[in-house]
Amino acid sequence: MKRLGLTALAIVILFGAILRLTNIDGKLYWHDEAYTSLRLSGYTQAEVYQQIFTGELLPIAALDRYQHPTPEKPGSTPSKPWRSTIPSIRRSIT
Repeated sequence: MKRLGLTALAIVILFGAILRLTNIDGKLYWHDEAYTSLRLSGYTQAEVYQQIFTGELLPIAALDRYQHPTPEKPGSTPSKPWRSTIPSIRRSIT
């Protein structure tokens, strides 16, 4: 009986993983994920509202710049600077 329960649990977890990973590049963002991407891109909420809520229809591609780090924006946080931060933290600790 215990083995049947573990098998059922494994099947449910596998099924959930398949559903989550299927077409992952086309999945919609949750509310918090959208704000995290916005923050990482270096744009503020006010800037985005001013630029996209103009009363005109925008293509989806126009929103792409708000979902990825933007090197030109001062508040943007691309991943490479984080890599150089970790060794400097280690040096300051030792």
